[in-house]
Amino acid sequence: MVDMPNAPSADAPLILIVDDEKSITLTCSAILEAHGYRTATADDGLAALELARKLHPDLVFSDVIMPRLNGVSLAIEVCDSLPETRILLFSGNTATADILAGARAQGYEFPILAKPVPIPEMLQAVEAALNAPLGSHRGQRWSHRKAA
Repeated sequence: MVDMPNAPSADAPLILIVDDEKSITLTCSAILEAHGYRTATADDGLAALELARKLHPDLVFSDVIMPRLNGVSLAIEVCDSLPETRILLFSGNTATADILAGARAQGYEFPILAKPVPIPEMLQAVEAALNAPLGSHRGQRWSHRKAA
């Protein structure tokens, strides 16, 4: 057995990283694992939804613009089926605003980071998302609950 000094512990938070650009998922995974998180990756929203339902991650960290199922639709599905899983989105696409507006109209609010995401900002946002209380009211920064 090889002892890896930065290997995440078995009880470390599990983060599902979702992006259709493999280099981004691999880079984010390496960075997060080096900081003590466990990771899993998916390259589109549908694959991520299947994996999330299987693994029950603590956080889904997803791009917004992807084939088959966009990140906002993924986030809504995860919120409805895995309410204990937190959501953090990222995007470098200007079309994201319209997609997020559609989610808000349905009563959902998700935090989002702009690509490219500087490493310190990513780590800070991941930690904040993981520590955010579930069941926040709509409109609060880390809320992802559907409004009543």
